[in-house]
Amino acid sequence: MDYALRRRFAFFDVSSQIGSEGYATYLIGNGVTKDVVELIQNRIQKLNDAIRDDSNLGHGYLIGHSYFVPQASERVDAERYRDIIETEILPLLREYWFDKPDEVAKWRERLLEDV
Repeated sequence: MDYALRRRFAFFDVSSQIGSEGYATYLIGNGVTKDVVELIQNRIQKLNDAIRDDSNLGHGYLIGHSYFVPQASERVDAERYRDIIETEILPLLREYWFDKPDEVAKWRERLLEDV
């Protein structure tokens, strides 16, 4: 069934734009402070580097930029960053590294340090 569907649809690779200048400009233009943009870009890019280098994960598991795109009436600040990490990113990491709870704990600490 999977191959039958794949033959009928085109696929586009939409890679994470977390580290891009265009993404930073977009966030700043939508009211996100430069400090929070740097927080998002630096920490999530490092996490993505670890995910990309993990032999069980790789490119297809990278954390996308859409997690941090503000909705119409939403403000992305340090508190919202923390909420996204706690409620969206960490549960995903628990699935990725279900057999490595120490890895998840390490990344929780790195992502939330001083936030």
